[in-house]
Amino acid sequence: MVLPRECVYRTSLKWEKGNVWRQWGEGVDVECAPPPEFGGPPNHWTPEHLLLAAIESCTLSAFLAYAEHARIRLLNYRSTSEAKMVLEGKAYRFTDAVVRVEVTVGAGQGKSARVLLEKAHSRCPLTRSVNFPVRLEAEVREGEPQR
Repeated sequence: MVLPRECVYRTSLKWEKGNVWRQWGEGVDVECAPPPEFGGPPNHWTPEHLLLAAIESCTLSAFLAYAEHARIRLLNYRSTSEAKMVLEGKAYRFTDAVVRVEVTVGAGQGKSARVLLEKAHSRCPLTRSVNFPVRLEAEVREGEPQR
């Protein structure tokens, strides 16, 4: 497979009412709002959540590609992520984030999977594009999937 030299992504947004809007791209849409601590309603995706989810899913996406190429037998992959945003002067900014991954692979593939997971995280275009550090905390197991 030949990878493209340049990619363009598009999204759209339409304000609905109050401080709620609908955002979509490529046929998928999600209702968004500011975080509750900034006056938004509960139970909505926020721009902050979308940024963090994008970083977290980018790590998975890259890992899946590397693991497939290396013929890693992936049994389970779960992750959580967390980011800290602080007030600096009169504006907020993210200061750091962490992606915590638990992965289970076939017997004898743990070391390779760990290397590929670290490679995926470090080469994720989103991780490389933000101006705050994003750490990876990984637990790699061999054997049967954890439930």
